[in-house]
Amino acid sequence: MGGYHPIVGEFEKRFAAFQHCAYGLAAMNGTVTLEMALASLGIGAGDEVIVPAISFISSATAVSRWGPGRYL
Repeated sequence: MGGYHPIVGEFEKRFAAFQHCAYGLAAMNGTVTLEMALASLGIGAGDEVIVPAISFISSATAVSRWGPGRYL
């Protein structure tokens, strides 16, 4: 269950069902979703993450915020 209100958890469940997925997870912004992707892929210390040279700042920020040794 996500968020700070029961409606967020309900939205996650309904959206997941709409997408024919077992789970849905709401996030507050794109940087957080990129960090969630890094976590779900098991990216950690010593892994190389390549980001585009021309992109929104959150592409690289998510990687630097995730950084070595940081886990959910």
